[in-house]
Amino acid sequence: MREDLHIENASLREALQDAHVENQRLKIEQREDDAYINHLHKDNRLKLGAGLFFGAITGLALSIAMHFREDEQEARAKLQSEIRQHLDDTNSNKAALAKLAIRLENAQRPTKKLATPDDPPPTPEYNDLLHGTYEQKVRTISSYLGKDYLTYVTNQSMRDTSSHQIDIPKDVTVTGSHAHLTASEVAAYLKGYPEEWIKGKVKKITLHEENFGPKTSYSAFGETVGMFNPDGDRIDIYGYVIGETNLSQFDQVIAHEIAHGNDWLHNDQLFQEERVDLLAKILARVLADDRYNSGYVESINSGDEAATLARKCEEYLPVIAAVFFNNPTELNYKDYTIIYDLVSKKNPGYDIEEGKRQRVASFTTYREL
Repeated sequence: MREDLHIENASLREALQDAHVENQRLKIEQREDDAYINHLHKDNRLKLGAGLFFGAITGLALSIAMHFREDEQEARAKLQSEIRQHLDDTNSNKAALAKLAIRLENAQRPTKKLATPDDPPPTPEYNDLLHGTYEQKVRTISSYLGKDYLTYVTNQSMRDTSSHQIDIPKDVTVTGSHAHLTASEVAAYLKGYPEEWIKGKVKKITLHEENFGPKTSYSAFGETVGMFNPDGDRIDIYGYVIGETNLSQFDQVIAHEIAHGNDWLHNDQLFQEERVDLLAKILARVLADDRYNSGYVESINSGDEAATLARKCEEYLPVIAAVFFNNPTELNYKDYTIIYDLVSKKNPGYDIEEGKRQRVASFTTYREL
């Protein structure tokens, strides 16, 4: 009887050893999973680490010591049950961790807002702007912005396009000066944007010591801190946004002005249908209740209703583009995808965060963005 008990106990120890080896393997796999999602952990419930396995093994060891004092049949049954339960729990925890990793990875991507019963149904005009044929988009845009504006957008010969050619050098000339920013720093800073986002749209950037440029007549904000001049593909940046220790305003204004060169009026690398499609998407967003809330855009008033709406569209794209390059998670999914699609068409794989790090690193002294 004693010999049989020793044999039984040896078998149980062997089973426990196998369980221990399996746990060690799973622990290594879990550590690899933990390394993937560790930077996203914020809840103690996610800590499914090695402590769980060591605690379980310790508990099993104590169980063996206790069970050897009990009836051999009961001891064997309990120990086998605990081994199976431990392995089941381990597999369950691993499966839960894998599901959690997928959820956390998906959480990094902008999520499209789902319709709710409280959302108003899309109007026919809204559907035409986003999903209609080219003719339907043209008709709807004309009804809001006027036929003259649409003709200007679609008739490339009406605009001076001599400076909007794809053979424009990608290196932008930086002129002017400011006490807190050098031309060489700006040139290095521009490398943090997608190459094709600048090439063919901006040839020159001029820094000004003066705080403000010419006042605008269409916005209550009045003062001009940056300006895109399509006549020479030139951007003017004024001193108010060039801080000694913080260049976040400079960063936003530069991103805003560069985006003007990529809109339906100035980006002649777009085909006619692409310009109409882009304008239709922006018009739909400006008319939407869940549009990006910009005090600057909302303050625009050009007197005439159609002219005001057209100007709001022209400024809305640069506003959301500046947010895209700085804090993309602040954008509605619908706004995010407009800029993402526009950028990725010529610059697939552009990394927003890496671009921002490169822009920060371009300054010879530390500056916040």
